[in-house]
Amino acid sequence: METNTIGPAELARMLAEQNEDQAKKLAAGVPALERLINVASHDTGQSHVCGRFLLGLYNGPEYPFVLTEMRRLDNELIEDCLTVLRMDADSVNEVHQLIPDGVAIFRRLRMAWTTRREVEQWSEEDRAEWLSLYKRSGPDGQEDEE
Repeated sequence: METNTIGPAELARMLAEQNEDQAKKLAAGVPALERLINVASHDTGQSHVCGRFLLGLYNGPEYPFVLTEMRRLDNELIEDCLTVLRMDADSVNEVHQLIPDGVAIFRRLRMAWTTRREVEQWSEEDRAEWLSLYKRSGPDGQEDEE
């Protein structure tokens, strides 16, 4: 029986290729992430979609993202979402760890773009903060998604 073994030189080449690919994804992904955060920090329909997309990357089970919502985005923002998704799929860090002050930024996104149903799962302290910021609705004044 023939066994396929990878020698040290081949393994080193494969790791170098993987590292180079990962560096390229980061180089493209971080600026795209920053653009999405900028859009999500405003108060438009596209802001909502970008915010929910980013929260989905941050914690998909807690903040599900409906893919058809991406139809509401301009082509440039769709490309940024795909670039960030590619980066996140191959990253050694969580998405919020890739940018300065990422924990605080994603906390603000969480406060801005969560739904009332999601807030029910939060700690009392976080719920109180959310309520003080948004009273009964989301940041755009629209009825929360249920």
